[in-house]
Amino acid sequence: MSLYERKSGVWYVDIQLPDGQRIQRTAGTRSKQEAQEYHDRLKSELWRARKLGERMRRKWPEAAKRWVIEQSHKKSIESDKKHLRWLRPHLDPLYLQEISKDRVDRVREAKVESGVRNGTANRMLALVRSILNRCVGEWEWLDKAPFVRMLPEGQRRVRWLTPEEVV
Repeated sequence: MSLYERKSGVWYVDIQLPDGQRIQRTAGTRSKQEAQEYHDRLKSELWRARKLGERMRRKWPEAAKRWVIEQSHKKSIESDKKHLRWLRPHLDPLYLQEISKDRVDRVREAKVESGVRNGTANRMLALVRSILNRCVGEWEWLDKAPFVRMLPEGQRRVRWLTPEEVV
């Protein structure tokens, strides 16, 4: 069956493609009607992607999840996860094509307004830029990534002398 409900009450879709590939994912809803609409839309997009060569529209969470999986070897992966959690309310409901320079600017402003320094905001912006560039180059999910402008940072880092250096 292409639609089924789990014990949690959330509906899932199960689509078998002509080439044998099977796609199973959550519809993210407790309504069977909404799940059926999601199923039909997903099946239509998959058909258009296979038969007409169109790219599937993908959402930001899918890109973020793939980034975390592929970059799990990084020492800073926990920092990336922290930034991605902060980005959820700003980018999760969006398709990748909807993430424009203006949207990134608004995210940057929200991060600065949260009270962090420019360097911290820049690390988060660098992550967004890296994910979007990966969507363009390696994954081929986007045609073009928006420009991500960084904030100015202080040129010097404050470093305290150790007792050995004082002597």
